[in-house]
Amino acid sequence: MRKTLIMLLALVFALSLGLILGCGDEDAGDDAEETEQRESDEEEDGGEAAEDAEEDAPSAPTGGNAYAFDIFYDVQMDDYLLYVVDNADGQLYVFADGEWREDGKPCQGEGPYDLTAFYDTIADEWIVVAVDAKGQLYQSGATEWNAVGQPLKGPGPYKVSGFYDSQMDDYMVYLLDARGQLYYFAGEQWEKDGLPCPGAAPFDLSAFYDPAVDNWLVFCVDEGGDLYRSGAEEWSFISEPATDAGPFRISAFYDSADDMWVVMMLDGEGLLTFFDGEGFSEAGPPVDGEAPYDMDGLFDPAIKDYMIYVLGNDGQLYFFDIDQWVEAGPPLP
Repeated sequence: MRKTLIMLLALVFALSLGLILGCGDEDAGDDAEETEQRESDEEEDGGEAAEDAEEDAPSAPTGGNAYAFDIFYDVQMDDYLLYVVDNADGQLYVFADGEWREDGKPCQGEGPYDLTAFYDTIADEWIVVAVDAKGQLYQSGATEWNAVGQPLKGPGPYKVSGFYDSQMDDYMVYLLDARGQLYYFAGEQWEKDGLPCPGAAPFDLSAFYDPAVDNWLVFCVDEGGDLYRSGAEEWSFISEPATDAGPFRISAFYDSADDMWVVMMLDGEGLLTFFDGEGFSEAGPPVDGEAPYDMDGLFDPAIKDYMIYVLGNDGQLYFFDIDQWVEAGPPLP
């Protein structure tokens, strides 16, 4: 009897165990199906997110400049200087006395670069800074470049513009990323400045100090040539371009003779236009050079006139002389 009871209990236990294991297998199967479906959903969502990110990402500008350059006025020398950085190897060149010469060692960053240069009155020295493809800011020294601060996190390509503020006795460096977000360099790191520009990439940037209103003026032009000005929080639309041939370059600066700010624009076909307060007007014939171009200008207080230069992609420098373009010197070596 005891043996029979033990056998019955063993049979009941075995049947119970089988039911439990069977339920476990069924639950495991359900869990596997749910996991597979979840992974499939995640892959689909991930794919959609990647597609959305790809759609949101700014389109890369077509073509590309071989060089980036900037020009500034030195009040002590009563003259201006022009610097160029080679996007292929980071070599800096200075144009003086009608000739190009290398200035120090190549920048250790990664091209393409953008360049800005200006004169620091108090220190009586030239400030030459460049931002590379990874958003790292570099300052040129006597012989080599020094990395300054941490790289910017925003997407490239980047545009940089700097100037000296005589009231603050300090200088300011602005940067615009590929989404139109403006930053300023605060000694060790980049800080966002307002909302992104509503225009479309690629952008060009130009900033300067206006002593008449004791304010910093920051302008950018977008892919279609629309001109914007940065405000305390957001950008204001200023004007449409005179042409639709991009990519566009701008140079904005203060005219001390007429106590006004000036914006010059160059389109992708080399046509120079200027903002006259209401819109852009043609300044003269197109430059006869190799596109894509880079352009910069300034107001020369010594002669009370604008100095506008264009650099062709072959390294040839052109100067705008009243109503025509002339070669300013030999091409870059």
